[in-house]
Amino acid sequence: MLVKLDGTVLYFCGSKCEKNKKLGRQGKKFKWTQTSRSLRKPGPKPPAKKAAPKQSYTVL
Repeated sequence: MLVKLDGTVLYFCGSKCEKNKKLGRQGKKFKWTQTSRSLRKPGPKPPAKKAAPKQSYTVL
């Protein structure tokens, strides 16, 4: 738990998270953080476009 000067309280899951916050690191840049996981959450993907069949040309 970290209490800022303005009175906001930050809760951390562990000392690793708290130390990284004190060092000024952003949680969304690390794969193991909950913030990063929520940003990388798989969602519905747009349907893939089918490629047009290749036409063969003959040189005369």
